Amino acid sequence: MSEDRTLYTIIDEVGVRTTITLDKWVADALQGWMQDVHLWVQETYNRVGL
Repeated sequence: MSEDRTLYTIIDEVGVRTTITLDKWVADALQGWMQDVHLWVQETYNRVGL
């Protein structure tokens, strides 16, 4: 397993900052498909995390 990681800080369901970690290759692939990966991670968390 790769040690390279990309961290995304998001706001959780109670308003506290938390971090989601993705393998770097996943984050790089997402960056190639969308303009704002951080926003996508936050919006996806909001949909599935609540």
